[in-house]
Amino acid sequence: EGGEERVLVVFDFDWSLIDENSDSYVLEKLLGKERMKEVFKGYDEVETWASFMNRAMEEVFSRGFKQKDVVESFNDIPIHPKMIEALKYCKEKKNCDLVIISGANTFFIQTILNKNNLQHYFLNVHTHIAEFDSNGRLTVSAHSQSVKSNPS
Repeated sequence: EGGEERVLVVFDFDWSLIDENSDSYVLEKLLGKERMKEVFKGYDEVETWASFMNRAMEEVFSRGFKQKDVVESFNDIPIHPKMIEALKYCKEKKNCDLVIISGANTFFIQTILNKNNLQHYFLNVHTHIAEFDSNGRLTVSAHSQSVKSNPS
């Protein structure tokens, strides 16, 4: 209708938008490599990944870690500079709507996007719900949630 045609570009998150798996990354940073490996040995393939990560976060927070520790663990998570260039190009030059569909979780994705000033590039993020409960522990739910990443 007289407007420029828009293009939808869909990204996964782990090992595509970022050069890492955000779940294992945070566990290794906070628990150490050996304990992270032990935690992963407890993954029961019958359970959902989100319920496994919920149990893993129980361990993280039972060891005294707080929300700020999780946030800080992502300070140096790798994102290839060319990926950032591609996001900017798609959004600013090519009139694209960028969306993330991921098996990660809302808190990890939003934290990493915010730390890298990328949140405004994405129209929506579809992923598992992660929220802090009244005890300050991150809970991960196997339910998918669509979150408007760019509030404007």
